[in-house]
Amino acid sequence: DIAGEYVEIYNNTFLGNKPPYTMRGVPTSHQYFYFNIVYNPRTAFSENSLKRDNVTIGYNIWNLQAGNTKPTYDLNNGS
Repeated sequence: DIAGEYVEIYNNTFLGNKPPYTMRGVPTSHQYFYFNIVYNPRTAFSENSLKRDNVTIGYNIWNLQAGNTKPTYDLNNGS
């Protein structure tokens, strides 16, 4: 399924226990997730919930619940 041309998610704060976002399709160009703050650690989410084709996950602050305030670069799965 196609999820439009592109998706850019940045400068957000996600305080819930669910993944910060879910996609029902794959953008034709790119999908970026960067400069966000996420309450849970990166390891709390399965790879499949965030890692898809054309995805780049850049610098984000993960694990705010533990007091982390340091941005980390997580993975780059972009094409």
